Amino acid sequence: MKELDREYVWFRPMLDRTAQRLLESVSWGLKMRLYTGAGLSTMDLLSDIFMIYTYATTEQQGTALSLAIMPDFYGYIPDSAGKRTLIFGCMIINGALLLLVRSVSMALLAMVRGQWVLVYLVSDMGLYFMYKILRRDLWHWIALEGAPSVVESVLERLVVKVLVDFTGVIQFRAAGEMGGCYFTFNMIMALAASFVATHIYFASLQEGEEAVMKEGDAWMMMGGLSGGLLCFEAAFLLLMKPGYKSTFFSTQTGYRYVQSKFLREGDENKKAVFKYNKKLWLSIRPDVKAWTLENWERWEEEAPEWFDDKFRASADDDMIPAKSLRRMRGGGERRRSSLGDVLGGGRRVAPVGGGGEDGAILTGVGL
Repeated sequence: MKELDREYVWFRPMLDRTAQRLLESVSWGLKMRLYTGAGLSTMDLLSDIFMIYTYATTEQQGTALSLAIMPDFYGYIPDSAGKRTLIFGCMIINGALLLLVRSVSMALLAMVRGQWVLVYLVSDMGLYFMYKILRRDLWHWIALEGAPSVVESVLERLVVKVLVDFTGVIQFRAAGEMGGCYFTFNMIMALAASFVATHIYFASLQEGEEAVMKEGDAWMMMGGLSGGLLCFEAAFLLLMKPGYKSTFFSTQTGYRYVQSKFLREGDENKKAVFKYNKKLWLSIRPDVKAWTLENWERWEEEAPEWFDDKFRASADDDMIPAKSLRRMRGGGERRRSSLGDVLGGGRRVAPVGGGGEDGAILTGVGL
């Protein structure tokens, strides 16, 4: 075998093609792998849905919000026990149908040529990243800086796109994740891709080549899966609380959502921006800085519960009054620089008296 492989360039492709044909023709081949993968993914989907449903329908609001960090995003589950059961069923069926639609589409493309799957996945992912970049919404909300922030943002966008593609996990419609508008667009694209994949498969068959199923049956199957998905998605929207339907069509970006927190009244709301990636609120940094300088000494006197070591560590030197900064430094604490960490990830000790204006502030920086 090795000698044939070295001597004849056609030998390895012939074996690959023969193995592919055998896997397509036996019960433990392509169908088994497809059904096994679909079953495992569906079980994983059920566990995710159960977690979301539990947090949304119990008193554990703090836990739910710590997972999503979006208090105005959850709560779409109806109060009626009957509607809760129905909407839970819709969530399960929607995820299962989407998984089947995607899996069958990938299988049909793979049977035509493996490169078709790669072209489709890369094009779909490229469109998503282009959308995020053009809308200045590439940076993820996790509070990292420098190179780790870049790596985490790219990987997170990649993972979330794949998860939504095959399971439709609805919490990723959040502004800080995929976004409501693109989430809905992504579902529509999945349905359209299933029909395109079916057309490509049957158009590529050579004369006399046997198909895995009759063409009419294939179109009927795709129509049934897609139609069922649309029906159950519509039922889900009708059953959920009306005030949350807009989250599936929202065009709000992650940085707009983060900045909106600072615009709310009350220190408890405004301080929330420090939980997020600083790149997301860089354009309003002068306002955040003015707010902390104006209120820092009052917070030291009143000592609100949220004004803890973690919050103080998250504030840059130039956001702390000079007197307070000297006291903090007196304890041997090493402080971060002001804008340097945000842009370059470097660390240095800023000069004492960090209450002055920072001339390097950038306004309207693209994300």
